[in-house]
Amino acid sequence: MAFAPSLLTSLEALEAPGLYAAVTRAYHLARVAASYAPFAYVNTAAAVRARLYPFLRALRMKEAQALPLGVAGFCWGGYWCFQLARADATVAHPDAVGAEGGAEGGAEGKEEGAQSDAAARPLADALFTAHPSLMAIPTDVDTATRPMSIAAAGIDARYPAADVETTRAILARRTEESGTPHEVRVYEGCHHGFALRGSREEGEGGAEAEKQALAWFEGRFGELKV
Repeated sequence: MAFAPSLLTSLEALEAPGLYAAVTRAYHLARVAASYAPFAYVNTAAAVRARLYPFLRALRMKEAQALPLGVAGFCWGGYWCFQLARADATVAHPDAVGAEGGAEGGAEGKEEGAQSDAAARPLADALFTAHPSLMAIPTDVDTATRPMSIAAAGIDARYPAADVETTRAILARRTEESGTPHEVRVYEGCHHGFALRGSREEGEGGAEAEKQALAWFEGRFGELKV
């Protein structure tokens, strides 16, 4: 389930300055809330996990057996990028005995019948997220071990500057300790959603975030041996 494109008008109005924006803010807030309620109902963590993990496992067992696999997430999709970056977000290698069992990955741990770490492959080899939200900082960053690229908005109540810097410090330390590449880039002057909304005012930031994602995946996939 996705939001209607027309809802972008209300989202922008909630952050707009001026008297008119203040007077109409209640209307736009109600409109956003009315759309968010059914969205949240069908996109609980359990519901998303039940769709996302089997889909990625199926890719690993078929089309992506011999290909690198990347995942990009925006806003609350960024939370799932961090979950997929966990060391236990794996699937059994298709050549392993009993590979049909696979591994569930994530906080729930591995399914019964999962293979050893040596026989498992990550559900995602590299991840990119722009203006992520819903993460528990620093917990979700501490458990992220896969290559991660982050495009953070300079103005974002959902992922404030303090959390961005905490993320940067943790990932920089991990790169130093393990050699796993990570990057965090802040787009100053851009708001939450800048990489997707196509705002004329923030179009340059969105275009740069797209370049960041493409360069990241090209770089990581060139390093991988599958």
